[in-house]
Amino acid sequence: MTAPWGKGQAWDPLTTFAFEQITVAATAIGPTAATVANALRGVFVVETADVRYRVDSVPTATVGMLLPVGSELTVYGNDVRNITFIRTGGVSATIDACYAR
Repeated sequence: MTAPWGKGQAWDPLTTFAFEQITVAATAIGPTAATVANALRGVFVVETADVRYRVDSVPTATVGMLLPVGSELTVYGNDVRNITFIRTGGVSATIDACYAR
């Protein structure tokens, strides 16, 4: 029996089930809890302004992993529910997020 995908193509056993836009301002924020309750993967794309994120604690404008505008971040498992973002400057950011299970 052959695989259901062609040679050289990536196989992804997860199915995307939700999308949201997250407005990131001067207070740390994460995904909507009810939306990501059953998520196994989250993909986040940063638009408008740079942000910082953490999955182990709450980021500040100067402490956390930097995600510049245009960056894409993929996280799995509990990190999807635990991630929080904060803007790094005076302009709020928009993050496009999609979730899979």
